Amino acid sequence: MKERVFRLFLNRVGEWISFKDIFIETGLKKPYISRILKSLLLEGLLIRDGDRFHVVDYKGIFRKWIEIRDKIDLLKYFYVYPQVYKINRILEDNGVEYAVTGLFAENIIHGYTPISGVEIYLDSSIFLDIVEMLGEKGLLKSFGKGNLILIPYDKHVFYGKFFLRGWWIVSFPQLALDLVLSKKYGDIGYKLLEEWLEKHA
Repeated sequence: MKERVFRLFLNRVGEWISFKDIFIETGLKKPYISRILKSLLLEGLLIRDGDRFHVVDYKGIFRKWIEIRDKIDLLKYFYVYPQVYKINRILEDNGVEYAVTGLFAENIIHGYTPISGVEIYLDSSIFLDIVEMLGEKGLLKSFGKGNLILIPYDKHVFYGKFFLRGWWIVSFPQLALDLVLSKKYGDIGYKLLEEWLEKHA
């Protein structure tokens, strides 16, 4: 849950953000938020003006986020799906919120990386219902690598997502993080982060 705060700060680069906004945007309990902010202030990553907070080291916040995510055993389910490049329409037509990430998402934006299947975040609380719905439309479980990768996760992962070329894509900071953690394309992830920070400097 702590990563919700990091995701918020990195999506709102250059802003002073009030405690109330952090509470509303993350949905976390106030005492928990206070502990996180106190820690970041002590580390010199934030400054404070009354009830508002401002990041002074976004790369430091990103490193903290990496440390947390690196400890999470991310579940990825591989499937074979004949209509994989129409999965966006199928999900949208059924009212399912989603966001693509990884190489497929990066390829939509810039094309620095090769396409290697479609990687999609889904709300973990309704993941099984979504898989059941897709199963009725031809989704097949893969025992090796499939062309569709579904990731059940905290729905805050959708924060800052944007629409491009027919697909909902995770926020730039989230995509940068996912690419960095993929190891092989970490340099592209850092490049995306730099691009994002420069754009909002």
